Amino acid sequence: MYTKLCSKLWVALDSLKRDARGVSAIEYAVLLAIVVGLVVAGLQALNFEGIFTSANTAVENAMDTATGTGTGTGTGTGTP
Repeated sequence: MYTKLCSKLWVALDSLKRDARGVSAIEYAVLLAIVVGLVVAGLQALNFEGIFTSANTAVENAMDTATGTGTGTGTGTGTP
């Protein structure tokens, strides 16, 4: 089964080599891989995890203050 799959893959690759559309498809695939890599690197550089952590902490503090539970470290200005 593995040899049939490999042979079909080689036939498909050979047909792509001879067809100009195959070259374009490969070029687009390489460009897509580069763009995805740059997006991932950019998101890691922006440290979105820290943003979501601080937002989660703020929401938890607000909920604790609103319900009267927790440590009372929220900055709410409302009166109970």
